[in-house]
Amino acid sequence: MGKRKPRANRARRQSRLYLLARAALAPTEKGHLGEAESWLAGYASGSGPDRVQGRKVLRNVRREAHHNGERPYGNPDALVAFLTIWASGSAAADTDNQRHEHFSESCSRSVGCGTLIPPGVLPLLLLRYVTSFTLAATLIERMLGEVARIEFHSGRLTPENAFAQLAESWDPSRLSETDRLGLAGDESVFATFTFDPNLRRDQARQVAEALALGVAARSGPQDEILIEFIYRTDRVSNCRIPTFADAGWYDLFEPAPERRPDRRRWKTLVGWTKPLRSQSPQPELVHDNQLLNVLHRPPRLVGRL
Repeated sequence: MGKRKPRANRARRQSRLYLLARAALAPTEKGHLGEAESWLAGYASGSGPDRVQGRKVLRNVRREAHHNGERPYGNPDALVAFLTIWASGSAAADTDNQRHEHFSESCSRSVGCGTLIPPGVLPLLLLRYVTSFTLAATLIERMLGEVARIEFHSGRLTPENAFAQLAESWDPSRLSETDRLGLAGDESVFATFTFDPNLRRDQARQVAEALALGVAARSGPQDEILIEFIYRTDRVSNCRIPTFADAGWYDLFEPAPERRPDRRRWKTLVGWTKPLRSQSPQPELVHDNQLLNVLHRPPRLVGRL
């Protein structure tokens, strides 16, 4: 009996979807996948809070249960396609950098493949939180001018004062076609919504921990800041449960539980974060990367991290 327990534990670390997808691969593809997974399990980059652990990313791939594409829950075709592309490209790579880039490219080709969230499940408003000083500086330049951006970069204009002025001067017509909820090249972005009444949304550190946002401690004019976007659900499209492909190299991501989606249990229809500390898990989803003009109100500075 003692020898069977580890095997049972290993099985629980792999979703049924992953096991079905792996079983559907040809023998050569399975060999390439084994090599790719072995490389990923031993890969790590960065240092401190920015360190990426390949073994955690591999865990996300193996635990994924909602990477269905346009097929019903439990259909492995979309995951088979990802594993095939990733394994074959990794086998052809010669260096760690090439394997790293190929994994990223394979994920990029598979974003937005999570279970589609049915209409009527999500609340009226969605929230998106970002920790981008660069994005803040861009918004400040759009609304307040280049001089304000320079002062913001230098620290003469504090984030608090900058966002107070931003709220007063907010004019969506000043935004450009490159100003989106996420990076210009991203097809989809993560979002959440109000769920936990105990989460203090005026406390940047609490929100970041609850949403599993990796942040690095900084000091000086460019302290890391947390920004909140709020917008109507009906102004975005293609809302889905996030999968490992949407997260890519972000190893703090946690795949949605392996539970069949059920309209009678809304918690099975969204993803859930794995908080960094003592906060409660929060709902999460992905949707198409829309223009910033979908915002329901000006961006809000939650605080410094």
